[in-house]
Amino acid sequence: MTSRFAPYFLTLGLFLIPLPSISAAAPPWQAHWIGLAKPPSAEMTGAAWIWSDAAGIDPTRNAKPGSRFFRREIHLDPGAELKSAIAIFTADNHFKLTVNGKRLGGGTDWQNPQTIDIAASLTSGANTIIVHATNEPEEGSLNAAGIIGKILIQQEGRAVREIVTDASWQSAETANAATWKPVKVIGNLGIAPWGAIPSDAASAHANLWTCYRKKITLKDKPATAFARIAVDSKYWLWINGKLAVYEGGLKRGPNPSDTYFDRVDLAPFLQQGENTIAALTWFWGKDGFSHKNSGKNGFVFELETGSGEPLLSDPSWKTLRHPAYGRTGAPHPNYRMQEENIHFDARLDIGDWTAPGFDDSSWKPAETFGKPPTAPWNQLIERPIPQWRTGDLTEYENAAELPKISNGKPIIARLPLNLSISPYLRIKAPAGLTIDMRTDNYKGGSEYNFRSEYITREGIQEFESLAYLNGHWMIYTIPPGVEILDLRYRETRYDTDYVGSFISNDAFINTLATKARNTMNLNMRDCIQDPDRERAQWWGDAVILMNQILYTCDHRGAMLVRKAVDNLVDWQKTDGVLYSPVPTGSYDLELPMQMLTSVGMHGFWNYYIQTGDRQAIEKVYPAVKRYLALWTFGPDGLVVHRPGGWDWADWGENIDSPVIENAWFYQALEAAINMAELTGNEADIPGYQAARRRIAENYNRVLWQGSEYRSPGYTGQTDERGHGVAVLFGLAKPEQFPAILKVFQNSFHASPYMEKFVLEALYQMGEPDAAIARMKKRYGKMVDSEWTTLWEGWGVGAEGFGGGSYNHGWAGGPLTLMHEYMAGIRPTSPAFATYSVKPQPGSLTKIKAASRTPKGLVNVEIQRERGRFLLKLASPEQTTATVHLPLKEYGHRAVRVNGLPLWLNGKSNGEVPGITPTGETDGWTRFTVAPGTWEFESR
Repeated sequence: MTSRFAPYFLTLGLFLIPLPSISAAAPPWQAHWIGLAKPPSAEMTGAAWIWSDAAGIDPTRNAKPGSRFFRREIHLDPGAELKSAIAIFTADNHFKLTVNGKRLGGGTDWQNPQTIDIAASLTSGANTIIVHATNEPEEGSLNAAGIIGKILIQQEGRAVREIVTDASWQSAETANAATWKPVKVIGNLGIAPWGAIPSDAASAHANLWTCYRKKITLKDKPATAFARIAVDSKYWLWINGKLAVYEGGLKRGPNPSDTYFDRVDLAPFLQQGENTIAALTWFWGKDGFSHKNSGKNGFVFELETGSGEPLLSDPSWKTLRHPAYGRTGAPHPNYRMQEENIHFDARLDIGDWTAPGFDDSSWKPAETFGKPPTAPWNQLIERPIPQWRTGDLTEYENAAELPKISNGKPIIARLPLNLSISPYLRIKAPAGLTIDMRTDNYKGGSEYNFRSEYITREGIQEFESLAYLNGHWMIYTIPPGVEILDLRYRETRYDTDYVGSFISNDAFINTLATKARNTMNLNMRDCIQDPDRERAQWWGDAVILMNQILYTCDHRGAMLVRKAVDNLVDWQKTDGVLYSPVPTGSYDLELPMQMLTSVGMHGFWNYYIQTGDRQAIEKVYPAVKRYLALWTFGPDGLVVHRPGGWDWADWGENIDSPVIENAWFYQALEAAINMAELTGNEADIPGYQAARRRIAENYNRVLWQGSEYRSPGYTGQTDERGHGVAVLFGLAKPEQFPAILKVFQNSFHASPYMEKFVLEALYQMGEPDAAIARMKKRYGKMVDSEWTTLWEGWGVGAEGFGGGSYNHGWAGGPLTLMHEYMAGIRPTSPAFATYSVKPQPGSLTKIKAASRTPKGLVNVEIQRERGRFLLKLASPEQTTATVHLPLKEYGHRAVRVNGLPLWLNGKSNGEVPGITPTGETDGWTRFTVAPGTWEFESR
């Protein structure tokens, strides 16, 4: 924003606002939704398009490039008090408005007229209005130029006065021209080439930045002071000039109607005596793939100070539309996005408005829109995840190499890895220059993502773009001659600590694990999402990211997974259809196979087993039951193909859908049986069991062709995807495994999404070496790449799938396999009350894994050498582990625990308190293990 912004972060450092305890029933809201005072009608009816008059020039076709100035004198009656005055203008291509020499605002998109409050700059008697308009031809289009607008003035006891653009305006080539000439009136509103443009009543409130201020006096500094805050769409909050909340608010949509609210403790920022509250809100004003637009800008704030009356948002708050924020020209972020690019014109900035001493006497009182719950925001539901973790301003990796004076060429400022950041600059420059800020990922996924642009004022200045970007490096394009005093960035990410880890003796596996975690980090925000072209919660991605989050992150990671679970069922359609991404305002197509995956053993039921969150299953089961009821069987005993709104099983070619689809439905039925039993809906179980038997009886009969799965009528190459899920869910039998192994060794059609299930099937078959070999073949290009995150496809851009993003969480599936199979850590009952350690290291000789569980960390360390297998386990309290040692695989016969003999030649030969041998099965020797630290050695 301006120079006040960065220093506060430097003094705050890495600030974390603790999660409040969530009460069973929140008290009724006393505060009001507030917003900008409603301006008079913003229609431009009666106005005409005008431009400078030049011989031989048609402003609708061949206008000359450059700037023109347009002037109008307005006289105000000294005997009548001025009640309000607004100007509504737009220009092709952009404009700036000056009243009596004071610049008040402008616009950068002719299709979006801007409403500007000019009352504070008008005086009794004569007033001069100047519009500075610029025509910038666009390649391949008509070079049209014009301005159009209206000024509405209300004086006490007078009718509203309208001044429109017409023949009474004058034009000149400079603002201080000695001679002003009559304008050319091109034609009334609606003429070609501009046609109908939206009224400002609709357009001016999209991409809207609004400032709020309020002063309160406290008798004492409170020990706690919880505020409840809601907004559409985002807010930043300062107290006494210090930033207390960075990018508050969640993208709207706990369900299709309602809105999230934040609950934060502001006590650390409050003081005895006078306190100044300041908030900046950003209203997107449009739907996106992860946001449901309410259609109205609003902000509500309620603070319990513990000293009497709460602080409530009401008409005593002051408001102002921030004039420096506007809209960039094309290109804009792609259609999936709800956010807009950032445009900040420092010449229109309003100074240090968050500071206690700022003069806000000219600001208008807020307009109130009712107490929650009220339309269009409806019920307010508490934010289920923490505020973001936000760091200090940090130097780029190549800070010493960055230029001190710009030569106009792009400046590449490198980050240590792919991060979500807000870019910062401090420069000395003349006014009116444009600085562009974007990352190398600006077209990640082959479409435009986000960028930020800053228009300079005169002198030393600094700016930090508030909307996060992601990439491996920032690209600053700064006009030549500008003095660069500092370039920095601030990381902003989901607030969780990474407590789980995995490392082995294999550098390839370690790099893959690191890149998977880097990718996961960026895929955690308002929801489980990719961070660039969509920022959307596709549930196919969420299923694969789920265990990466649950094994790696502290308890706050599980909150994001639970939010995803809630979102999916709370957005269920009235006909029972589930769909993603959700939350959303611009997408509603069902992806049936993703939905089966989501509600099944790898989705909802896996979340329950990992966390023990019974309440979640009680909530989702009715939705799962309704969804599964939409599926039917055909005469062959298998499910009737359900195309949904998007008939998608995976990216890529050679997809044998019936083989995949029936396996997904089969496992969804298994999860439904488990959920029905857990929630007391036993009457539903026989129907699910009958459906499972039907698939089990017919799957191999119809689809197994002796050496591979292939559905009738499928003529493509053998598809390994269906083989993977057939193994995982028990439809494929062990006698089929040798043939299926050959399929896995020769078929490579799966995208990284389905590849996770193929690799997992290899582990289920007891083929860890084959799994590692395939993993290295498939992920080799990603691991060797300079990029620090994993990709949507096996290539990037045109070489990839679905746009070719280089950051996609579903590619991190191997990280889950490292915990669950290489180290062998898997729950066997909810919340890891019981779990198994059954390692399949394959060719790996050293493994060190820490897996986060609700009971604490499970630490496993494995060391394998000739004639010796060592497994160290640190098992948390309130758990019982079953350790499986692969004695037969290594030809071992004896086991010692903590140096004491325990097992020899298939039976006990000693006793270790806390350890109980339970026998041998399929070459594995099992031990039940109490909490504690144990060292198993087999020889």
